[in-house]
Amino acid sequence: MRIKEWLKFFGLSYFSDKQASCAPQFGFIAVVLNIVLAFVFFMCGYYAADVVPFSAHYENATGYKRFIENAFSDRLEIKVSNGKAVCDEKVNGYISDEGYGLNGYKLIVDTRPSDMLINFTQVAIKGESEISYEEYRELSDAQKKEYKVETRYTDSHLEFTEDATERYEAFLSADENLKKQYEELDKSAGDYNEKLYYLYVKYYYTSANSIMYGAKAPVLRDYYYKNYIAGGKAYYLYIFDDMTAGSFKTDGNIPIVFGGYFKTCKDSLITDMHGLIKDVYYDTAGYTFNSYFLSTTSLLPAIILIPLISALVMWGIGKAVKNGWEKTYGGCLKIIYSFVWVSAFVTAMMIFALGWAVSARMLYSLIPVIFGGVLIIRTAVFCIVSAIKNSKQIAGTEQNYNDIFEG
Repeated sequence: MRIKEWLKFFGLSYFSDKQASCAPQFGFIAVVLNIVLAFVFFMCGYYAADVVPFSAHYENATGYKRFIENAFSDRLEIKVSNGKAVCDEKVNGYISDEGYGLNGYKLIVDTRPSDMLINFTQVAIKGESEISYEEYRELSDAQKKEYKVETRYTDSHLEFTEDATERYEAFLSADENLKKQYEELDKSAGDYNEKLYYLYVKYYYTSANSIMYGAKAPVLRDYYYKNYIAGGKAYYLYIFDDMTAGSFKTDGNIPIVFGGYFKTCKDSLITDMHGLIKDVYYDTAGYTFNSYFLSTTSLLPAIILIPLISALVMWGIGKAVKNGWEKTYGGCLKIIYSFVWVSAFVTAMMIFALGWAVSARMLYSLIPVIFGGVLIIRTAVFCIVSAIKNSKQIAGTEQNYNDIFEG
């Protein structure tokens, strides 16, 4: 019977003041469960609002679709083979669009292996001046603190020339602390040059690492990431060997950013780039769910703090209102948390519905606002109704008392 009462309270408290008023009688397990459900609803609502409307947004991006058609209709030929994109041409619209750019959109196509080692340099910068990395290495430790080392990437393939190999070996063998590691390398191995180079990069340069998982030195993906992707550029389409990424505005000025991997695509010549973009996006959406989970964790303070603050206000006003509602802070908190999971569900549905009209970034910032609004309105209704009902009951009791003793 107790379980039945608990389920009735938990499921109906948002819709029934009578059930909500019973919240102080139950433990805090209902509070914890409300927090968990609110988290799940926020995550699913945000995910659905961002993912589901993508096809509609894409179809309503006339300028972007024309840009795609201009670039790929009988001009660039791309095929997918073994989960990788293949194109014989290399295009970088930020350097020279060669007529591929249109309506303010830029195109990058480079299907060389993303883990291809590249040539790069480092320079040391102090104010408006800069020196080479070789000059920087000659400075004292105190002087080095005045400079900031910057890595500059290129998209040119690193060649293991004889001169370069000799330079790597000379540097490593000259340092007694590194000589042992260098001598442990097998010069007859097929990957000797790579391992030698990795050791050289690790100890010669300052933090010349890679964003690509497993890479031990800068690779092609670093060039595009550092120079374009991480540079805050918008309105583009990038096609690399393993993935595509894009950014556009719909005809209604909704900003959209997307990406996806080719690993589930069938081997074929791409004849419908629009279809490929949408297919790749939805095929990859499931793999990106963890990013939505991480984003939602930052909403946990809102799930916790909004009810806590609301309960404090409810408790404070309740102490001032004669015959109002629950007088303890803990009881007020439990009552408000009894409204949380439905408030979160309503918020998720509203966010999902707005996904067709508002950008995902804006929707994310709206989640705590909508949630707080729904929760506060429901709490206010409870307080007002409770105060009125209690006043009527007391007035009725006093009238009965008068009827009996004055009758």
